[in-house]
Amino acid sequence: MAELEAAQLGDTQVHTRIDERSAAFFALGLAKASGRPVAIFMTSGTAVGHCLPAVMEAHHSNTPLVVVSADRPWEMLETGASQTTRQAGIFGSFVRRFVDVPAQITDIRHLINQVQHLQYWWSGVTKPGPVHVNMAFTGSLTPHSERTATTGELVASLCQQGVEFVADRQMRTSTFVVDALRTVVVVGNGEPDYLVQTLAQAEGYVVLAEPGTSVWNQGYALPFEQQLVTLLGAEVERVIVYGRPTLSRPLTQLINDGEKVQWVVSERADYPQLSGCVQRVFTSLPVLPQLDACVHEWALKWHETAVKLSESYGRLSLADGVKATQLLVQAETTEVVVSGASNPVRYLDLIGDTGSRGMQVFTNRGQAGIDGTIAFARGVQAVVGKRVRVLLGDVTFLHDASSLLCAAGQDTPDLDIVLLDDCGGRIFQSLEHGADASVEVYERFFAMGQNVDYRALAQAYGWQYQCFTGLQTGDSQSEFVAALEADVTGGRILHVVCDHADIREAIRDLFQNPFSENFQKTLRVD
Repeated sequence: MAELEAAQLGDTQVHTRIDERSAAFFALGLAKASGRPVAIFMTSGTAVGHCLPAVMEAHHSNTPLVVVSADRPWEMLETGASQTTRQAGIFGSFVRRFVDVPAQITDIRHLINQVQHLQYWWSGVTKPGPVHVNMAFTGSLTPHSERTATTGELVASLCQQGVEFVADRQMRTSTFVVDALRTVVVVGNGEPDYLVQTLAQAEGYVVLAEPGTSVWNQGYALPFEQQLVTLLGAEVERVIVYGRPTLSRPLTQLINDGEKVQWVVSERADYPQLSGCVQRVFTSLPVLPQLDACVHEWALKWHETAVKLSESYGRLSLADGVKATQLLVQAETTEVVVSGASNPVRYLDLIGDTGSRGMQVFTNRGQAGIDGTIAFARGVQAVVGKRVRVLLGDVTFLHDASSLLCAAGQDTPDLDIVLLDDCGGRIFQSLEHGADASVEVYERFFAMGQNVDYRALAQAYGWQYQCFTGLQTGDSQSEFVAALEADVTGGRILHVVCDHADIREAIRDLFQNPFSENFQKTLRVD
């Protein structure tokens, strides 16, 4: 019934067969002859297994076949329920992509978004092949059930090209005409090598980039991206995404805003899009559209706001961790930085104004984990051959403390570990967890601070050690800067003991409008 309803919604032909194996090969024939994706629907259990031969053939012949299997809900697996088996991953490496759809879907847009990502495999930008969508159901699939209607929308969306995929060979400079869309370029981890050159030739664009990207490192992006998007993001009309931004909520909301024109540049099938609102996916976009002069004037407002924020932050009382990050970035001796995950890289994103100087920043944003950061930094230092500074929190440090170890007869590397010690995981303190949990619950289950003698730890591993208790006074800041500017060799642990009592409020202050009278009243008068 779902297939019939889908046929009535769009340009969909429906065929029926009595046997799944025969149906799968029939679908394979349709797909090969038409060059279009063909979906085959079946019930659960052995019905799915009957499709394996046709799926294998589709894999090896690059044929766009879509297997949509019904499944039982998770609570019925491994309980002896009838016609129930392990269907997830049943086709193994023979499918390009597998999607497991739960029994309860609260927002159909998430399903449509998954389908749009599946369409990559028959878009012409890469070799097509089979995909598997496994849909769990609760209750009976009557003709008029809500779940049957959901399946009908799935069928219709499978047969409609909701996203325009543009391959390299389709791109020409003449593809674009001059337009007047207020456009922001957002750059995340994994951006293409040509992007810096692309942006150097583009005019009128607002460029926002995460620390660690080539664009951020070479000074082509505006600082304070989160604050700028919070203040001015409503005015954006088009977003062009390179790489995979994952760092902040303001940027995530911007690139998933269905009210704006959304373009993504990615060679991957898992291009960054969570809400299914992207219109065009480019495998490469080395030339950006030329923008009208009125857009250039609009972009100037972003630059002026960034300058005002920079001036204001020089007189704003900053939290210890944020201040340490600001001083680290401003130090002329800081050339290469490895940033740990969690708060440190976000502090870098919030306050890291390198101006035109730029610097190399390395981050692990593929999975954004906190493990292995010290070992990773030692690897970076071994290649660059100069002093590297590592910005990390105490939990990240303790996760990888054993990587301080040096072999007998080996000197410690030229590495400064700037340890922001706020007694546990404080990133949650600025999020909902900090507002909802009691102090006792937060400290025990979220912060999980540890009792560690860092001086003794440094001594045991043969590293130099300095401690800075807070950075709220001019003297403490001068002492920290002096340590950064000192001419030293070998490894150091620069331990900054941070006051985290008001971190939530301190972060919130960074998002105030710098032109507002109330905000200017909060600034320190020098």
